[in-house]
Amino acid sequence: MFWVCRVYTCAMMCPVTAARDDLATERDILDGNLTEEQLAGRYRKNVRTVKRWRRQGKGPRWFKDPGGRVFYRQAAILAWEQQREAP
Repeated sequence: MFWVCRVYTCAMMCPVTAARDDLATERDILDGNLTEEQLAGRYRKNVRTVKRWRRQGKGPRWFKDPGGRVFYRQAAILAWEQQREAP
């Protein structure tokens, strides 16, 4: 199934799933969710460190959009930070 893609300026044909993935990623960014790169910048860490945290289950909760990009919700980041605070 194909449709005319309205995300791009030309009237090219693209699969529905590719357009949906692009729109989902756009929506996640607009909702204030952080990418791995943005989270790494927030803590002044390398992106590989953030990926290692995710793989080991040590970092904030995360989710993937339909396109497979990893995002972190602001609420999950704040909860993780509060958990790590010294008593």
